[in-house]
Amino acid sequence: GKVKMEQGDRVGFWGEVDRVYGPTPKQLVVEDGVMGRTIVITKDSGFPDAVVWNPWVSKARALSDLPDASFRRFVCVEVGAVRKPVTVRAGAEWEGAQTLCVKRPKLPPE
Repeated sequence: GKVKMEQGDRVGFWGEVDRVYGPTPKQLVVEDGVMGRTIVITKDSGFPDAVVWNPWVSKARALSDLPDASFRRFVCVEVGAVRKPVTVRAGAEWEGAQTLCVKRPKLPPE
């Protein structure tokens, strides 16, 4: 696809999105203002890229496992080696790892 440069450290969208970002920092953060949580994805160097995806209206309707209106309530963030795919030959090894952590804001003491 087309390569574009984006400025800033935040990604927003108001329609269908299917983008590859790279190289990305070791930690990616998804701020969920509706649920009041932060999702932190920590990745190693085996995954230099990230994909941000949401099907929006028409494609959400075509997905049997996704209720029609749920596109408004999710974003898919996946780490990977997309811009430069990894080929693992027979007998060779490759390693990649990610850690997902959900954090909720600390409530004030009662």
